[in-house]
Amino acid sequence: INCEGIPLNKITSIKHYVNTWGLSSNKWFAENIISKMANLDSIDLSNSIEARHRSDVGRGIEAILEATAGLKIKNVNVNKNGMDEDGAKYIKEFLETTPTFKVLKASDCKLSDASCTIFDKALRKGQPKLKEIDLSHNNISGNGFKTLFNGVSSLNSIEIVNVSSNITEAEDDGLI
Repeated sequence: INCEGIPLNKITSIKHYVNTWGLSSNKWFAENIISKMANLDSIDLSNSIEARHRSDVGRGIEAILEATAGLKIKNVNVNKNGMDEDGAKYIKEFLETTPTFKVLKASDCKLSDASCTIFDKALRKGQPKLKEIDLSHNNISGNGFKTLFNGVSSLNSIEIVNVSSNITEAEDDGLI
C-alpha cells in the first residue's frame, strides 16, 4: 500500500475488516498505517463475521488496538466478530491503557462469562472514561452479568450498559 501524499495524521475515523486479512497483514497495517494516524479517535472493526471466520480475528483486533497506544481513542466498534468466549482478552490491554476511551461496542462477538471477568479486571485497573458498553447478543449468563456490573459500577462515567439478548437464565440467577 502506497500512502504517499495521504495525510494519515488528519484521519479521525477508520473502518477496517480484520477478518479479511491474516494476522501478519493486520500487524503490518497497524504498524505502518494506524500508528501514523495521530488524530484517530474512532475505530470500526465490525462486521467481520460476514466473511469466512478466521481463527486469528481476535489477535488482528489486538494488533490494531495496540498500534493506537498514546492516541486519544474514544470509540471502538468490534460488533459481529467471532472472538469467542474469552475474546475480551484481545481488548483488555487497550481498556487498561486508554483513559480517553468512551464507547465500546462488542455485540454479537460470541463473548461469554469469561470475557466479563476480563472486562471487570480491566475496567477496575484502567478506569477509562467509558460512557457506553454494548455486549448485547453474546453468550453471557447471569453470573457474567454480576461480574461485569462489579467492574462497570467502579466507573463514575458510565451511562449505558447494553446486555440485551444474551443467553441467560436471569430469573434463576436472581437478576429479575
